[in-house]
Amino acid sequence: MVTTSTPQITCDLATLAIDLIDQAGCEYGDIRFCTYRNQILHANDHSLSHLTDHQKSGRNSQICSALG
Repeated sequence: MVTTSTPQITCDLATLAIDLIDQAGCEYGDIRFCTYRNQILHANDHSLSHLTDHQKSGRNSQICSALG
């Protein structure tokens, strides 16, 4: 079984990123948390012959500051 980060950790990371965006005086900040899951089943003659279960998680942040 694949375990993912807890919702509290994700919330804490998002809060930290938002605080850093505010401290930098940015007009725009983008925070993304993504989880991708891929499951494949192979059956042969009414019997399961192969099973795969892959999960990837990631995070990304982008900070833009307007010059003026």
